[in-house]
Amino acid sequence: MLQKSAKAYDDGDELEAIHMATHLRTLLNDTSRTYSILKLCDLKSKVNFISTVRPITDLYPIGLCLIRIEINLEFGDKAKYVAALNHFDVSSRLAFDDWWQQIVVKDEYNNSFTRRDLVINVADKDGGAHVDLSIGKKYKTLKYEDAVGITFYYNGKEQGFENDIVFSSIRQIVYEVLFSLYEYSSDLFEGDYFGRGRLFEKDYF
Repeated sequence: MLQKSAKAYDDGDELEAIHMATHLRTLLNDTSRTYSILKLCDLKSKVNFISTVRPITDLYPIGLCLIRIEINLEFGDKAKYVAALNHFDVSSRLAFDDWWQQIVVKDEYNNSFTRRDLVINVADKDGGAHVDLSIGKKYKTLKYEDAVGITFYYNGKEQGFENDIVFSSIRQIVYEVLFSLYEYSSDLFEGDYFGRGRLFEKDYF
């Protein structure tokens, strides 16, 4: 299901990030009442999870994504957040809890977000499992007000990004999960679609 959702997202359906987050929550997140699929399969403690996160700084507070500038002389340049996929090298391999709770983005108000924060908020609050009308202020600001603090200018005027950092980060988390499980056992997969192309191909752009 993750591979199917990843391909749909890469083909242009950015709302597929909601489905990806829901699949990730089912696969990874344990609660006091439910166990994740990886927990039930006794894989959580066995898999080394790859991290592609870049160092988080004030100038570049987005650890999992790139910024793509599309140059258009007629209508003006556009900026978009895109999942880095394998354009970022693996920076480390972590035990699940360390990976799940690793900070991957900060906003301009110095709020930090982990992989778990992003996955659970998208799955629970963007309609993946149910519509939550009480979206938290911190997440709402990041998702709907592009609060990472990166500014893009065209002809001296500030321009907004075409998308938000959250869904692009979810796509990169899916890449990391698929890559990690593939490294553990390729027998878990029927195919090897993890990006726009086959695993390890740098052809996303």
